[in-house]
Amino acid sequence: MQIKSELRKKLLSERSALSPAFCEQAGKAAAKNLFSFPSFLTADLVLCYISVNSELPTREIIEYCFRNGKPVAAPVCMGDDMSFRKITSFDELKTGAFSIPEPDISCSDVVITSDTVCLAPALCYNGKGYRIGYGKGYYDRFFKNSTCKRIGLCYDDFIREFPPDSDDEAVQTIITQKRIISIDP
Repeated sequence: MQIKSELRKKLLSERSALSPAFCEQAGKAAAKNLFSFPSFLTADLVLCYISVNSELPTREIIEYCFRNGKPVAAPVCMGDDMSFRKITSFDELKTGAFSIPEPDISCSDVVITSDTVCLAPALCYNGKGYRIGYGKGYYDRFFKNSTCKRIGLCYDDFIREFPPDSDDEAVQTIITQKRIISIDP
């Protein structure tokens, strides 16, 4: 845990130094990679974080879903749990937990299946698909009880090696602005 805590601080500092122009370009390139990925194209529902600050941007991904009639849902954190609500417009977002935009209470809950894709944010991923996030464990707990397909989004330079904790849950694929990485089970 200490290794991840120290790495988290270092990564937050590195990521906050990225220029807005770099983040925007990387977000567009990662979205382009995602739009060619079969699991995304055939997904019955896309679960997508709402990017803030220097996170890999997701606006283009969400707008693609809106334009193409692909259902999209964003996370809502309540206590230690995270669920997803369907959105059809960015106007349906309000400031939620941790000052992150999340769907208003009027947005409907979604049914998650094995054909659902969850796009998970991270400060970094390792080569086995484990992530370092902000340390609250929301995605790990969510993945533990979900059959959805797990896709990690991050900047290519933020793939680093670190030992996972026993309660960490891996993604099956990592998509960056430069490549798509399939994780061997």
